[in-house]
Amino acid sequence: MITCYIIDDEQPAIDILKTFIFRTESLSLLGESTDPVAGLLAVQQTPPALLFLDINMNKLSGLILAQQVPNTTQIIFCTAYSEFALESYELAALDFLMKPISFERFMRAIRRFGTQEIMPPTDERFLGDYIFVQTSVKGKMVRIQLDDIEYIEAKGNYIAILAAGKSILIYSTMRDIEAQLASNRFVRVHKSFIIPLDNISVVEKGFVRLIRSKKEILISRTYRDEFMRRINKNLLL
Repeated sequence: MITCYIIDDEQPAIDILKTFIFRTESLSLLGESTDPVAGLLAVQQTPPALLFLDINMNKLSGLILAQQVPNTTQIIFCTAYSEFALESYELAALDFLMKPISFERFMRAIRRFGTQEIMPPTDERFLGDYIFVQTSVKGKMVRIQLDDIEYIEAKGNYIAILAAGKSILIYSTMRDIEAQLASNRFVRVHKSFIIPLDNISVVEKGFVRLIRSKKEILISRTYRDEFMRRINKNLLL
């Protein structure tokens, strides 16, 4: 088991990393802190194997903090500022992740840690009933309840999440969104659409009709077999 700790002065950024950690079998979260000084003390007292560390923090720069971390702890810097990349590597960081961090990129960083086998994420490890997303407004993250999601749609360079009657534009890809959502609750039916399974009212003639909006969405040939496999699990004959 790989032990982890998170230091970031923004709680939404911590929550995103926590969601990724909870979904990965070989990771165990020791703790978190929005206060870099308190976080450093915790890491020094009980050194984790991995430290996810923000750089641009109010009380203490992550680059300075990193120099006081025990040698047994490897650091993955997480920041929205690419200009820190060179300095982070000079500190022998394991990796440098640019925010907003996708689950796919997170897993690539984890795989760089030693030779330990990283188990694939499982739905049972997805413990939360919400997600945090980076919106199209720089620096703004919002919380979305999974039960409120009507559908998710690709919109050019953005992804639109329709939830609780509002459309939220985010920076992401359909592939990353699909990987981050619990597969027992969501299914992709088209290159441009992901829908909650519990929001389907009718499946007919290659379309699904949604419960709340009554919207009809085409089931494309690429995703049809997997979609029907999922639907057939609840088919009463």
